[in-house]
Amino acid sequence: MKLPHFQIVITFFCFAMAIGCNSDDKAREAATAEALEEIKTPPAENPTAPIIGQQTPQPRPKTAGTMHLNVTGGSAAKGSEVCVAVTAKDFKSIVSVQYSLKWDPKVLKFKQLKNFGLPQLNAENFGRHILDKGQLTHSWYDANVKGISKGDGETLYEICFEAIGSAGSKSAVQIVDAPTSIEIANVNSEFYTLDATPGMVLVK
Repeated sequence: MKLPHFQIVITFFCFAMAIGCNSDDKAREAATAEALEEIKTPPAENPTAPIIGQQTPQPRPKTAGTMHLNVTGGSAAKGSEVCVAVTAKDFKSIVSVQYSLKWDPKVLKFKQLKNFGLPQLNAENFGRHILDKGQLTHSWYDANVKGISKGDGETLYEICFEAIGSAGSKSAVQIVDAPTSIEIANVNSEFYTLDATPGMVLVK
């Protein structure tokens, strides 16, 4: 059966529209897929640009070497006083020192500090808030920032205790890293590692 001319035109128009609409749908789908892919794919990295949320690594401080601190030992009868000295080796051009001291509070009871061997060093450079736990914090710095040197074996200060433990008991007096962490620096802003030798106190 032959279609009238106007029906042929309408049929052809609808067929063309269908093809066009289908092409538009495919184009839209392709564009959407491309946009989604761009979202998933991170932008090209710029090696010189900082990454958000990432901290720039800080340069490590220079190390000057190892300093040696020695706590001498001693003995005392129960109820009497015993003093131990803190001496140094390789103490050269030092501008700041900090650390903590520790002992057994059941054996030794803190009494006093004396015989200071550094400029501006006195009892105020020691924190006494945790003496009940057998700990003393220490922090000193050279106010002139010129750097202080001491001969090997020279005394930096003495710490005195009352022996309260029973006869035969003993306690180490040692330099530790808490609660005040160990930090020793010289005039060149170089840091020392610390080799600390504890002292032993015996109750006779």
